[in-house]
Amino acid sequence: MRYWEFAENGQEVAINRARLPRHWYNYLWNENYVALVSQLAQGYSLSQDKMGNRIDLVAKRMLFIRDKNTKEYWSANVMPPDPLNFKAIHGLGYTEINYQRNEIGSSLRIFVPRTERLEIWSLTLENLSSQTKELQLFPFVDSLVDGPEKAQNYYLSKGYFDSKNDVIIIDSECAFDAVERSYNWLGSSQKPVHYDSRQSAFIGYGSFQAPDVLYFGQGQDSDCEMEKPILALETHISLKPNQSKTVHFFVGSALSKQEIHEIKAKYFTTDNINYEFEKLKDSIKDELGQNSFSTNNSDLDSFMNYWLKRQISLGLQWARVRHNGYRDLMQDIAAFSFINPKIALRHFKRVLAYQYSDGHAPRTFL
Repeated sequence: MRYWEFAENGQEVAINRARLPRHWYNYLWNENYVALVSQLAQGYSLSQDKMGNRIDLVAKRMLFIRDKNTKEYWSANVMPPDPLNFKAIHGLGYTEINYQRNEIGSSLRIFVPRTERLEIWSLTLENLSSQTKELQLFPFVDSLVDGPEKAQNYYLSKGYFDSKNDVIIIDSECAFDAVERSYNWLGSSQKPVHYDSRQSAFIGYGSFQAPDVLYFGQGQDSDCEMEKPILALETHISLKPNQSKTVHFFVGSALSKQEIHEIKAKYFTTDNINYEFEKLKDSIKDELGQNSFSTNNSDLDSFMNYWLKRQISLGLQWARVRHNGYRDLMQDIAAFSFINPKIALRHFKRVLAYQYSDGHAPRTFL
């Protein structure tokens, strides 16, 4: 049985198996931020300035759900993989993970808005039982802001809760866009009940898929200094039988706390988020142009008309993501000139600015 198929006239890929041969990543990006999101929401993210300086933000994503009464817990992103009641959708600019467990239906949508260094997680929960459900939600991000976990590493960032903005922050030195500090944060559309910024407090003797806070039943309100930092919150939600509610979570890198405040003001309502989501889809549709490809093979048509174009679009902005190869960028810009000449010309001028005055081009800028 094939574990995927094109849907929505080829503009979505529907995945019906959680445990694939490997993670199947969807690339979500704007000019400032790129996120890899698999069928289980795994993958990393980073921000980049115009000179190729980077802030590595996400290393792992988890969104835990805990039933306060039964003490059972699971994840909306279906880690570890569950073969039952699972469906993931990779769309143009978004990924959605649908799951059902313990009489709770969940739908987790992740997308990157058009301009900000940010990814937005929208979690919709539905109570499929005849009893009221009291649920605890634990969004968690393992971050690379201060590097990976090592037994003898020196961690120089600070983790703390910003009560003014109601977000958890990893405050770190950086060389990025002419500033020296970055504020890497996780927020919620609901007021947090607890928070954690220290891995040893949140994970403890557990694991990334079963942290200690789920065993003990609540976040530890941990600050972090000279230890491995993470981003985690706890919020609560009550669902009557057949009731559904949506909660939004925000993961991003900001260059000031005022920037966080402005993003909250812009996005912390469902209407504003859905407006941005629709605008994002419209902008991607416009970017991919009107050229069409038609054969007697519908899968080939879907690949050529949407996904190959989208892949080239990633390349003209982010090259191969791991670095900004000058040749890679230019060859993808040349390919995209057949799809959308106006956008290709803008990126051609952008990349040409990195060329030396004697005509030589850098191999990469990073």
